[in-house]
Amino acid sequence: MHRGKWLFIQVFKMKKFLVLIYLVLYIALSCALFIPVVPLWLVCLLCNKEIAWLNSYRFWWGRLYFNISPGWIVQTEGMENIDTRKPYIIISNHQSALDIPFSAFIRTQFNWVSKFEVLYIPIIGWLMWMCRDIPIKRGQSRSARMMIHQVANKVAHRRSVLLYPEGTRSSDGQVKRFKEGAFVVAKANKIGILPVVIDGTFDAMPKGKFGFKLKQVFRMRVLPEFTYQQMENLSPREIAQQLENVIRKEHMLMAPDKYRK
Repeated sequence: MHRGKWLFIQVFKMKKFLVLIYLVLYIALSCALFIPVVPLWLVCLLCNKEIAWLNSYRFWWGRLYFNISPGWIVQTEGMENIDTRKPYIIISNHQSALDIPFSAFIRTQFNWVSKFEVLYIPIIGWLMWMCRDIPIKRGQSRSARMMIHQVANKVAHRRSVLLYPEGTRSSDGQVKRFKEGAFVVAKANKIGILPVVIDGTFDAMPKGKFGFKLKQVFRMRVLPEFTYQQMENLSPREIAQQLENVIRKEHMLMAPDKYRK
């Protein structure tokens, strides 16, 4: 075998081995960090009805994975666009399974709307249930109506909610067509939309591939609020198209290589 090819194979095997080691360590860390969750949840049920303490803990937990990974760098901007005193419908482009822990860098309290199947994932699903995130079954109108009702309840209690309007993870890292659900919810509750643009999670963990990159720069940009007054006279489809264009334009500036054919 040619020496160059042999060396490439050895390096590839070493990277795979390191990724496996990292995965084992992350799983062990997750198990350890879950130990205080149940007692904290019980305390919240008694003293902190909105489960804000537990939510803050899991946000810290999500950021921890990025902060302790030596080859991972996180860059955030636009946090001054967040008013922590008011609730939002937060929307973001959806690139990877890493989007959920990465979104913990958004500096405000919120809950996720996520597909129902996530609740069956150990630790992640348990945390989502304990923190009262909102599950939705795709393609079921009854589930969509229940989701809208639950979001309205969160907003009434001054809680923001994060949705991914693409509906599923991108297959190539580009921003895809936005569905209308998030914008129907925003109009129905007369609440502003906070757009968030992310990049790096697709490169670190592409959809359908095992493992992740050991070196990666993750970027997050929080854009100014799209207020209810701006959308009041627009249909949900028009709002979706307008914000899809805004987020795609920002993402193209952040990651132009993803849009070059």
